[in-house]
Amino acid sequence: MDKNLIIRADANSQIGVGHVMRCLALAQAWRDNGGQVAFVMCDGRSVFASRLAQEHFDLYEIDVEPGSQKDAVETVRLALQNNAQWIVLDGYNFKSDFQLVVKNAGLKLLCMDDYGHADHYYADIVLNQNLYAEDSKYSSRESNTIILLGTRYALLRKEFIDNKKPKEKTTSESCNILVTMGGGDPGNASLKVIQALQNVKIPNLKVKIIAGPSNPYIDQLRQAVQMAGGDFQLLHAVDNMAVQIAWSDIAITAGGSTCWELCCMSVPAIVLVISDDQVPTAAALHEKGCMINLGWATELSNHVIAQTVIDLINNKQRQKDLALKASTFVDGSGAQRVVGLMQ
Repeated sequence: MDKNLIIRADANSQIGVGHVMRCLALAQAWRDNGGQVAFVMCDGRSVFASRLAQEHFDLYEIDVEPGSQKDAVETVRLALQNNAQWIVLDGYNFKSDFQLVVKNAGLKLLCMDDYGHADHYYADIVLNQNLYAEDSKYSSRESNTIILLGTRYALLRKEFIDNKKPKEKTTSESCNILVTMGGGDPGNASLKVIQALQNVKIPNLKVKIIAGPSNPYIDQLRQAVQMAGGDFQLLHAVDNMAVQIAWSDIAITAGGSTCWELCCMSVPAIVLVISDDQVPTAAALHEKGCMINLGWATELSNHVIAQTVIDLINNKQRQKDLALKASTFVDGSGAQRVVGLMQ
């Protein structure tokens, strides 16, 4: 396979960290196949510098407007400097003009996509890993463009494959709830969930709240958890998400890429929508019987959240049904499949 890969993706409190994290999964699979990977970032580089260093991936910081002509030229320059044959673009700013600059430089291109954000696709491969993915979103494309659709190609990091095993519940009376509202959580849905769960009066209830690395409300969340008491715990910018998911009996999540991680690890989940791009994902997961979609977090009362959690805790069969259905959609091998097609 072509050995060198450049990944262009950003992260911040508004767009979250999902773009970079799923690209990290692809980078791991690429490296496992003998290649080298470098990330190019404008936003989020300070947050991910240590994580990428731990993974032994190079990181280039660029000072450009994301998606601009200057961004495209600089990304291509770094690809050529690193003798990379492939560039991966993950973000809604990387539209048709950006793709064309990459292709005119003689490079191969993979575009990660969620809803058909470009007017035309010049990429060699377009990947939409969502349940609702449709070929019709990519009718304007080059004749040689390959379209990969659905959760068969969901990009999960190695930790989820390593931790994917049936979870034996040690105590039937206990219930561990994981709250994860994504890497940014710009509307502070985590705080609303914390407040709602204080109304869930279930014996032996344990709650872990995962605040992502770009969460702007971390101090407020720390205060809320301290007031909630000893059964609530806040974790910030974890690097062992699979371990945290394995701990949980039920998850409350935003409708981002964490949904595929929960599916892979067979955890029944309740979904709250915190951004427009999550609406179709949450709806599809609910329709397929994988998760419970409560809709927009901003429109939910604490009572509705709490009652939904209580009902799910008390319905063991519903938990099993959700977990089983979810596990059929994501097997954890998507990154390896995509890398295989890039050879």
